Amino acid sequence: MKKRSVAAPITVKADRQSYLLVLFRHGQAEVQTEKKDFTCNTEEIVLIKPGKKTQITNKSNVVELSLVTIPLHILEEVSNEKLNLVEG
Repeated sequence: MKKRSVAAPITVKADRQSYLLVLFRHGQAEVQTEKKDFTCNTEEIVLIKPGKKTQITNKSNVVELSLVTIPLHILEEVSNEKLNLVEG
């Protein structure tokens, strides 16, 4: 897990074989993906698909994030017929 404080806009990107989990630990930020824009607050989570990028812009003074890389095979292993985490 990697912790970051964001005082200026940043772009985070998942590598091609992993998902990137972004946990908003403190603050409020505007999140811009390829498909939509939304606001995230403390204790919200964004999951970025492999190879995709997301821009995060702070709306409060400083936003604290934790970034967790999740290998693709892990989501495949915990998925089942009722809950396909890779497709979702």
